[in-house]
Amino acid sequence: MSYGKVSSRTFEHMKKDVVFMSNYNRVDNIYALPFLGAGHDGFVFKYGDFALKLLKYDIEGRSKAKLMTFEKASYFCQNLKLKRVEAPRDVLLDRNGVFSGYVMRCVDNLASDKFKNTPIYKSPGDFTCGELLWAIAELGDDFMELSAKGVKAQDINSGTFLFPSDYVHFCDTDKYQLSDSSNLENLNMCTYNYSIAKLLYLEMYKNVSDKDDIKKLGLWVKQCANSPTFIKELTREIGADFREPIGEFANHKAKTLLH
Repeated sequence: MSYGKVSSRTFEHMKKDVVFMSNYNRVDNIYALPFLGAGHDGFVFKYGDFALKLLKYDIEGRSKAKLMTFEKASYFCQNLKLKRVEAPRDVLLDRNGVFSGYVMRCVDNLASDKFKNTPIYKSPGDFTCGELLWAIAELGDDFMELSAKGVKAQDINSGTFLFPSDYVHFCDTDKYQLSDSSNLENLNMCTYNYSIAKLLYLEMYKNVSDKDDIKKLGLWVKQCANSPTFIKELTREIGADFREPIGEFANHKAKTLLH
């Protein structure tokens, strides 16, 4: 089913009850909840301190596309306790007991258009380098736990990033995969490096218009992903200037890389 442009009005005449699998807490008509957003694989609604993701497609379609399945969501709920990667914390079933979605912690994205004209709006570049370093440390812990629990992180893109008051959190774990690869720790470390470099790239990109320069910055992201010393070098480069806005640091970094 195609929903076209999605807004809260899209669901005005729709109804679907869901139940938390862990405690049988029932939500009467998930479509009536405040609408937070949509991705290619589902719709997200606010329910108190939680975000409820109602998944698109049928069970077979999600499995073939390597999206979220009941088995994967259940495993994540039971085995992962992450700080900044917003993985499933509970499973949603419909009234027939069919897997329909999952529950996450609700994280306000202060950089979204929703907050654009409010006092709490904050561009990603307005956060400080100190907040970046704290996020790097906690995301590092998260990625190590993913590796320890046999979960491969993937499908990281600009839509992955949410920016609450403590800087960045990651959403969209639907394409994360259970893996027994002997190289899993290295694969996740490359994804982790890529994610941090991508955050800086998105700030660098704002002040760069030349196509060749943009390609150079893209190449830098790829190089960072495969560098075992990237995080250490970045931490040393930031130094003790914790109050510098990330946007200013990224702008200086881009000038260094391009000249």
